[in-house]
Amino acid sequence: MNSIEYPVKISILASITGVSVHRIRNYLVESLVVVEDKTAVGHQLFGKEAVIILQFIQLSREAGLSIQDIKPVIREYSAKNSHKIHQASELLREVILRRTQQLHSLNNLLNSFECTH
Repeated sequence: MNSIEYPVKISILASITGVSVHRIRNYLVESLVVVEDKTAVGHQLFGKEAVIILQFIQLSREAGLSIQDIKPVIREYSAKNSHKIHQASELLREVILRRTQQLHSLNNLLNSFECTH
């Protein structure tokens, strides 16, 4: 990522992050990722911030969080609103804690299945 000259076209952004062009376009529609600039012929260009946001989205989704769970954090991050980022982050941490507790309970149930057979 260090040797890449930003801003980049959407295809390069997809290659860097592993997120499909189609999905990036969906995130554009949802205002989760923003275009930094455009070329003379109108191609959208994205900066390093788009990479960070897409990596955050991807990791969050892999961890089982929904777009609705993480959307407030991304929107406040993009708006550079530090007070609201903190509030949104705390709400997301609560969701993560609940998910962690649910996974722990699920793991305990799996252990009980193994012990009974």
